[in-house]
Amino acid sequence: MDDLPRTLRNSVAVANALGFRYIWIDSLCIIQDADDDWADQDAAMTDIYGRSTLNVSASSSTGSDHGFLAKLPDHGVVIGATTINGGNQNETLYCGQPLKVIDLDDEAIPKRGWVFQERLVSPATLHYTKKGKIWECNEGIVLGHQQTPTSVAWKAQ
Repeated sequence: MDDLPRTLRNSVAVANALGFRYIWIDSLCIIQDADDDWADQDAAMTDIYGRSTLNVSASSSTGSDHGFLAKLPDHGVVIGATTINGGNQNETLYCGQPLKVIDLDDEAIPKRGWVFQERLVSPATLHYTKKGKIWECNEGIVLGHQQTPTSVAWKAQ
């Protein structure tokens, strides 16, 4: 583990914390600079991501050494909690500066072409950004700390 770049270590930590036994990391599972292996794996990407349980996206990460598990910016002081929808949903109440909008198109990783395919065919994606986390699936989008979704809504439509 110590030999892995920080982003990959963070990915393994998230998978472990969520109880997953296996993880697919493209840069480890595809032989780098091997055109034959890349051609075989590229043809299988839709199947690989489509049959996955969860896609973890280091959406703000600019490279494999950057990492994505970090303290989020201060979103205010927690002043309480409330239960809504007949007890089906818990909300944390904050006092302080409202969050800025999270626009995934402004993040680093969505600018890579293959990310579109991963987002489209994965049953669910957990995006880690500098501003917060976004859960995205075919049923919709859930954001932490009451952020407002912008360009992430394309998959739910």
